[in-house]
Amino acid sequence: MNSCKVSVVVPMYNAQRYIGTCIESVLAQDFSAFELLVVDDGSSDLSAEVVDRHARHDGRIRLLRHPGGVNLGVSRSRKLGIAEASGEFVAFLDADDAFEPTKLGRQIALMESHPDCVLCHTGIRTVVDLPTDQELASQLETYSKQVVAFVNGLSSEVTEYRFLDRPHALRSNPVCNSSTLVHAPALRATAAATRQLFQFEDFSQWALLSGRGPFLFLPDPLTRYRVHGASSTSSLLADPLKKIYSLIECLLVILVHAEDPHLRGLAESELRDSLSRAMDLYAERRPEGIPDGRDAASHPLGETPSDLWEHRARHLQARLSGLEAEMHSISSQLEAIRGSKYYKAISIVKKAMRSVGIR
Repeated sequence: MNSCKVSVVVPMYNAQRYIGTCIESVLAQDFSAFELLVVDDGSSDLSAEVVDRHARHDGRIRLLRHPGGVNLGVSRSRKLGIAEASGEFVAFLDADDAFEPTKLGRQIALMESHPDCVLCHTGIRTVVDLPTDQELASQLETYSKQVVAFVNGLSSEVTEYRFLDRPHALRSNPVCNSSTLVHAPALRATAAATRQLFQFEDFSQWALLSGRGPFLFLPDPLTRYRVHGASSTSSLLADPLKKIYSLIECLLVILVHAEDPHLRGLAESELRDSLSRAMDLYAERRPEGIPDGRDAASHPLGETPSDLWEHRARHLQARLSGLEAEMHSISSQLEAIRGSKYYKAISIVKKAMRSVGIR
């Protein structure tokens, strides 16, 4: 009989500074029926040695690697962890984050009392590495409070909700990846691992999972979310364009894999809006001498103050072309029966690009 109730999956890449604390927070849980699967995504530092030291003292810890020890990205690393998981539930945890001691036990109890729900996520508490990270931590604390208000309204109680019923459901992600506990069969039925260039691979996963059942939100801060300058979240908060790029990529993945017509419709609409917002951001940044940002990509580059903006406009075109290439890569992995959905997605993207002046 399998005594493992929860499989904790931790993708790891060059995390030797944090992975020890991460592992210790899992071992400190007041719920013991778990396994800890750490997926080394081609680390070149001493991260794996740290994991090995802990594994020698606790048989619930396993270190996994991709064939050849290569780096395949966080999405593929999570997929490997899911494939190896034996638990009824999967809990995701980033290598620089940590659990509070009661997290898994409280989530398990909630999920067992709400059998129709497929995911439970918690509030977060930010942990700051350096005094210089305080401003970023403040932004994340504000976001965390907005999530509580957004999902729970004025209630401080556990809330069951439908992920896609939120206003602008595909514009912002209220689910912190490290706070989640997911029903494993539902997760395996919707897992769509792709080599995404930016950060929103978890957002696309929650969107695809949402058709399987409601989500639960436990507002207590049972997840310690680490803030530091090298984190993906830091880079997104520092660059609004990168955040939009991430969202565009996320929406393309959803369009390729979505079975639900309602979800596809939401993704189509949000993709058009995101492309428009990306061009508006470029327009806001254009220097004097560019009369209309939407025409800038057709201007010849010269020794003028407009060079930087024109370069950015050209970069946006190249980035979107790169996303189309990524779509082809994703498409090649799908069953033939789903091919028509991919081509529909490409058609939608091209129409959206034309609608905001991208040729």
